[in-house]
Amino acid sequence: RLVFSADRDGDGSTDIYVTEELEEVTLDLEITKITHSEGDARPREPRWSPDGTKIAFTSNIDGTPDIYVVNADGSQLTQVTHTEGAWDPQWLPDGTWIVFATVGSGDNLSVVNSYSSFVVVISPDEGFEILAHHLSPDGTRIAFTARKIYSYEEGIFVADIESLRIGSAGSPSTPVPVHTPTPIPTRVSSSPTSDDRAVLVTLYEATNGEEWVDNDNWGSDLPLDEWYGVNAEDGRVIVVSLPENGLRGEIPEEVGELTELLYLDLAANSLAGNLPESMSNLRNVEVLYLADNDLTGCVPASLRVAQANDLVFTSLGYCDGPPKQVPSPPSFIEWHIGDAVKQSEVRAARLGVQWLHDYARDNGWTVTGESFPIYIDTADRLAHTCIQRNPLDRSWCEELRSGDKRGLAFNVPLFSDESVFVVATGPDQPHHVDSLHLMAEVIIHENIHTSFQQQVQGFNAAVAPTWFSEGMATYFAGVIAGPHLPPLLSSDRGNWVQKALDEDDNLSGPETENGCSYECGPLAIELLASRVGLRAIPDFYHALRRTWLELGKTVAETLFSRDPEAWHEPFEEAFGMTVPEFYQLYEQHKAAGFPTLNPPQTVP
Repeated sequence: RLVFSADRDGDGSTDIYVTEELEEVTLDLEITKITHSEGDARPREPRWSPDGTKIAFTSNIDGTPDIYVVNADGSQLTQVTHTEGAWDPQWLPDGTWIVFATVGSGDNLSVVNSYSSFVVVISPDEGFEILAHHLSPDGTRIAFTARKIYSYEEGIFVADIESLRIGSAGSPSTPVPVHTPTPIPTRVSSSPTSDDRAVLVTLYEATNGEEWVDNDNWGSDLPLDEWYGVNAEDGRVIVVSLPENGLRGEIPEEVGELTELLYLDLAANSLAGNLPESMSNLRNVEVLYLADNDLTGCVPASLRVAQANDLVFTSLGYCDGPPKQVPSPPSFIEWHIGDAVKQSEVRAARLGVQWLHDYARDNGWTVTGESFPIYIDTADRLAHTCIQRNPLDRSWCEELRSGDKRGLAFNVPLFSDESVFVVATGPDQPHHVDSLHLMAEVIIHENIHTSFQQQVQGFNAAVAPTWFSEGMATYFAGVIAGPHLPPLLSSDRGNWVQKALDEDDNLSGPETENGCSYECGPLAIELLASRVGLRAIPDFYHALRRTWLELGKTVAETLFSRDPEAWHEPFEEAFGMTVPEFYQLYEQHKAAGFPTLNPPQTVP
């Protein structure tokens, strides 16, 4: 059978078509239209899956090109990537993973799981443009050409799909970074005798399935793919995704029989009791979300293979490790938690404070004993409280209502003259482990602001430019939180590099034009630290403090607000170079693609 894309309707949009099976050369073919595009949609680059049951293709259905998968009969159209531009999908022999290239904030080569949308980057992602890629006949390796964005030097590379280690197949005139991301878990073969349908029925009955929020087709004779939250392949369940769906009860032992399972999300339900020991059989799981339940016991050590998980935000530890301790952040923190806030969010916030406190203690920072309040609630509730207490500053309070994402933080004198910050959240936000990761990092981020600006500098105002103040807080948040997070959540630097390379902004531009303070900034701080050490960061804030002690706080604040370069002299004192010299150094670092640096991680 042939698959192709064309504008056969003459309406300006293309669609995917398949032919009948070809037994002989003929011009009289029966052709079936698989997609039904409208407007400017351009489905293209269709590729058969190895077993001929699915088609992967690129389309701009939602505005930007992404990878989609559809059954050969046109059913179950699924978007499997969410990028700024993806192209040229190619199936791996297992029929589960798809190789594709991206454009936008960072050109790279990646593989995506067609069931779970789980993505792993396999190419150098710092300053390279992918030009073309081709799989080896056996599907174990991929060759691709890449060009350095700034030098335009090209090279041919070969990636081993299983180990994902990149090596140059040519001889580029300049060294090419070697990128070693998290490998794709090796799929463990299992017995074909398991009756996955019966296991799902047992799960349904054990967790009060009749009262689930959505239980469409569960227990019916329809294919498992048509049961809500389930994907299956050849009768074996691959995905069970039932977050916030009203499951109540204990997870049955039979779940361990779903040995082909790749993706398990049971977060934000009312599950209780110990995790069944049989879950140790789930050796293929790549994604495991269990937070916001009342589960007890421990997680089988074999599930460490789940490179994306939310276990750090639960009370569950691994069975082969020590019992997990409940985080107990410093007593001087005053917690104000709204009724709508989930326990995993509270735990994420407490973990963030605990990680920062431990880092400060281990590295000799002075830990304040002053009271510090943290407010976590819905955006509407926070805005309402803010207006009640600050009726003359209603406009700022209204801005809180824009907090439609978890982890929105403010470090401001909001409810009193003290510096406090709030985190907006809400029950209408879907559970996602990335939001818990963000919750922990913004807690650290805002505490860092307060530590340096209020306690070291002496007054809570951002005197340095945005790239410095936000970059400093973002850099430390990544350094402190990263070691505690699962591998696929601790990749802050890769995100910084991709965004910073894609931006035309430079550090010396006007504040309003600097659009990547949270990405350019931490890379600039890392560069400073690699040259003079992290101790220079508090030195800089001490230099600012001396300025206001000499001039008086009010005069100093007036000076810094009136003269945008008033921070230059303290900068030179702390870092041993002028601001223009550092800007030039940063541009050179950017032109090189932000190569990895290893600044000291401690601050005397």
